[in-house]
Amino acid sequence: MTMNPSPRQPRAPLQPGDSPDTYLLALNDALRPIGKAGDIVMTASRMLGQYLGAQRVAYFEMRGRDYFIEHDYVDGVPSLAGRHPAASFGQNLLARYRSGHTVVATDVARDDSLSPEERACFAGASVGAYIGVPLVKNGEFVVGLGVHASGRREWTHAEVALVEETAERTWAAVERALAEAALARSEHHYRTLFDSIDQGMCLIEVLFDEQDRPQDYRFLQTNAAFERQTGLVNATGKRMRELAPAHETFWYDVYGDIARTGKPQRFEHAADALGRHFDVFAFRVGGALDCKVAILFSDITQRKRQEAELHAAHERKDVFLATLAHELRNPLAPILNGVHILRQGGTQGMSPERVHEILDRQVSHLARLVDDLMEISRITRGKVELRPERVNLARAVHHAIDTSQPLIDEAGHTLSVELPDEPVVLHADPVRLAQILSNLLNNAAKYTPPGGHIRVSARQEDREAVVSVRDNGMGIAPDMLQRVFEPFTQADLAPHRAPGGLGIGLTLARSLVQLHGGSVEARSDGLGQGSEFVVRLPLAAVSVTAHRNDWPTKREVAGTSSLPPPPAARRRAGSG
Repeated sequence: MTMNPSPRQPRAPLQPGDSPDTYLLALNDALRPIGKAGDIVMTASRMLGQYLGAQRVAYFEMRGRDYFIEHDYVDGVPSLAGRHPAASFGQNLLARYRSGHTVVATDVARDDSLSPEERACFAGASVGAYIGVPLVKNGEFVVGLGVHASGRREWTHAEVALVEETAERTWAAVERALAEAALARSEHHYRTLFDSIDQGMCLIEVLFDEQDRPQDYRFLQTNAAFERQTGLVNATGKRMRELAPAHETFWYDVYGDIARTGKPQRFEHAADALGRHFDVFAFRVGGALDCKVAILFSDITQRKRQEAELHAAHERKDVFLATLAHELRNPLAPILNGVHILRQGGTQGMSPERVHEILDRQVSHLARLVDDLMEISRITRGKVELRPERVNLARAVHHAIDTSQPLIDEAGHTLSVELPDEPVVLHADPVRLAQILSNLLNNAAKYTPPGGHIRVSARQEDREAVVSVRDNGMGIAPDMLQRVFEPFTQADLAPHRAPGGLGIGLTLARSLVQLHGGSVEARSDGLGQGSEFVVRLPLAAVSVTAHRNDWPTKREVAGTSSLPPPPAARRRAGSG
């Protein structure tokens, strides 16, 4: 039969005549749960004074040339709480205190070691006899415990020993309380700092397998910024493989190396499993057997993305400069040849009209290049002003086709057009609208191999006009769909770049569409699968639908369509 131990019963209060051991046990029980130094001193002073029947018990601290009593136990005498000059002890008593010796006086009034002034000082404080126990640290008198009787008293050796033992236990309890308070303040300050910094911070324990290889780590502490920097929620106490099973081996290896060697490391590295990039400073905490590593880190994903974008922009700029040099140089050769022929006064087998035609064509090409550059510059600086008016979408589509038709014909492409029967009216700049659509048609013509097919369709969806330019050309890689509208990306669109142009046509088109309050989207199933550009523009406030379009709603040029019509297109027989 087993019995559970009964809970500890509270000790009975001290009674007159209890032994010193009983008193000391009661003192220990009373001081143990107290956390404040002042409460410890007050409790010990009261218990000692009551047990000895003393009139005063005072715990005092030395501060320079004075001593301070914060609280004292008194019975029938005035309190001495406050600040007092250390000289009031008298030179002899102060010297003995500083030497660390307990001082016992049975009759202050007859103590020849005191001067008349010192005896008068003791008498004024109602001290007739006393026991004084000093505490000396590093050769310096720092605190003391005094037990006072108001009249003459013969102190026994047991009483003196009990006062000394009480002083030792009180001081030990006070130092414990002060240390715990200092630790609590330090932890509070540390935690405040830990949680207030913008950088993520954590303390981990690296976990090794039987072959002493790092295979995981556990989060022991995390600060407030940790979750924001990593995206890991409630990580404290959990293992990394539990939170992110696909976390890269690199991280376990580097933290394992720091835990083993104690060498701190600063590095930048991607954490693909978290979808982030970090700047990390990590260092070991404790010894090698502790396997603890502190980590201070910042999420630099955005910075890395910006660096990559900046690098890509520099590369595009370099490609653009090379392309620009090439495009400017190409027409210069025939221009120089033509000028040379005219200067020599001969035609070298060419008629003057042919020479003039070459010069005119090449100069026009140069002018278009410069115009494109000026246009993108004006848009970038917000210098483009639209002249909006009511525009029939069909009219704008056909104007764009007329502009791009020579390029389409030169490549031998088939062009099909499908427009709605009823007018779709926009509030737009007609010149800029035609420029948008012409740029998209030119792009389709350039990036479609000879003999390809281009289809233009338009329709109304809710309060928007939707125009689609689709081809069966080179297509666009998935990772390029968002970049095709960035300046100077022409060389990246396909392994064999279309000749001519600076690669800013789509940039101009998007900018002009956005100025009209619309949007443009690139679509493609990949390289070799053709591409489609879809423009959406807001309709005019009141769309005119009373009359049918004066423009052909469907036409086929240079062949038949090889592409299926879009799902939203209206099927009509015949061609215009």
